[in-house]
Amino acid sequence: MRNPSIDYVSQEVNAPPVERKVIYKPSPKMMQVWNEKGSAKIRWLEGAVRSAKTFLANDIAIYEIQRLPACNVLISGFSIATAARNVVSAWKESIDPADTYGYFRTVKDDKDEYLIIDWRGLRGKRFYIRGAGTERDFKQIQGGTFGYWYGDEMTRHHKSFVEMAISRLSPPFAKALGTLNPDNPYHYIKKDYLDNPLLFQKKVSGIGMASLFAKWSFQLDDNPSLTPEYKEMLRNTYSGVFYRRYVLGEWAVAEGLIYDSFNKDKHVLTGECPPAKYYTVAIDYGTGNPTCFILFGHNEESTPKVWAEREYFYDSKAAQRQKSDAEYSKDLKKFLDGIQPRHIIIDPSAASFKVQLQNDHFFFIKDADNSVIDGIRTQLRMLNNGEYAVHVSCKKTIEDYAGYAWNDRARQKGEDEPLKTNGADHTKDVERYDLHTLYGKRVKDYDKFNEL
Repeated sequence: MRNPSIDYVSQEVNAPPVERKVIYKPSPKMMQVWNEKGSAKIRWLEGAVRSAKTFLANDIAIYEIQRLPACNVLISGFSIATAARNVVSAWKESIDPADTYGYFRTVKDDKDEYLIIDWRGLRGKRFYIRGAGTERDFKQIQGGTFGYWYGDEMTRHHKSFVEMAISRLSPPFAKALGTLNPDNPYHYIKKDYLDNPLLFQKKVSGIGMASLFAKWSFQLDDNPSLTPEYKEMLRNTYSGVFYRRYVLGEWAVAEGLIYDSFNKDKHVLTGECPPAKYYTVAIDYGTGNPTCFILFGHNEESTPKVWAEREYFYDSKAAQRQKSDAEYSKDLKKFLDGIQPRHIIIDPSAASFKVQLQNDHFFFIKDADNSVIDGIRTQLRMLNNGEYAVHVSCKKTIEDYAGYAWNDRARQKGEDEPLKTNGADHTKDVERYDLHTLYGKRVKDYDKFNEL
């Protein structure tokens, strides 16, 4: 493990001396995992968010890869972007934060693409950064051979990718390391791997008694950098199933109401809305399904800082008539009543309606970030922190909080999915489009800054 009294910014032989400063004192759990890291071929670190899993895994991975012979290294995440952000960027911060020495460079060779890290012990290895979140991602590594695999956010990896990656660790020295937050207890990671006792049985190997798999669980207190205030903020941020998973580190089912912490006394505005510095409108467009617009006011200096101010809801089935794109565009103009929104945020799949809006001189159209679970987390955080509220005039939006629930059938398959049969998902989709598209990335950056 890193010496806690040294800043490991750059330790290259020819690099200038680095200023020494105190960083942290490793927790007992971090020391335990570091000392036991050689006890298995495949090691997974699970537990609460911000519990130092990724920080420790980055240290272990660099240390172990430096000691391997020349080989291919696989670094995987839900997407290439998340793997690059959570792993590669963290390595750059440790090795060459200002990119002064150019240790990191991307190579494209015969339609292949990989990363070269020209730094001690990492030279002579090819680092393949790959996304693992979709059913077809396993094809990116099919036929490859890897001496090391580092998986970030393992519960977001598709099962076919994990199976393929494990089968690619054929060299006798090959190892794997992964980090994950708890998820649905029916998730294949838990059923097929974490709860399989045969994988954790110790057998005689070339290094003594070792098992194929090893796992360690982390809690918030295992991260020595977190202040009591920050841990309390995390506890107040999450509720329901996300509190149990991300704060308590439990494998918990998603059941019941999704926004179970929604409280009319806390989250419904009466009287006049705060003065808005700017407005946005988000749209859930349907042909056979309802179409919904919501106008959102934004003011960073007010409480709440975002609010739903006005709603439009048209159910073509109830009205027994489907409106055309041109009619919806006219309705939107009337709905805005002269307000010029900074963004019109719309489901990316609503292609024909986007064309209609552009033809009708609506500008600043923005595709929504339609990540369902991440979007629900963003909205839940903003509700719990008092950053978001709904005006009392948005009756349908308020009413749907009591009907927006988790899908029991999806839960039994190890998946988290909102129930769509009761019609409450349309207003919730619109809220999620606006909040997650505009505020979701900010949360990820803030979390990254506060993790060891």
